[in-house]
Amino acid sequence: MFADDDRAEEIETGAKLTENELSAAKEYVLEQQELGDGGLICSGFDIDLPDGASLFASFVGQEQGQSGIAYEFDGLFTSKQAAESAYKKMGDHWLDL
Repeated sequence: MFADDDRAEEIETGAKLTENELSAAKEYVLEQQELGDGGLICSGFDIDLPDGASLFASFVGQEQGQSGIAYEFDGLFTSKQAAESAYKKMGDHWLDL
């Protein structure tokens, strides 16, 4: 996906993805969704902040058969609805969180 190690390092330190890199990343995610019976599975929970605000912590993973789901942290959102909206833009494989 990356042209070289230098570009990979630039991205790891915060460089924005080019249109081609972003397109390749989206294609990869969609391919990964289709590998499993249910694609990527989402879960999460609300985090209450000291000032009264809250964030939604999102986790995604693939079903691992009898081992369960291998969840990994995916991001923070302003709300559960914001997370659902972001995931639904990736395709129609997403169910309500």
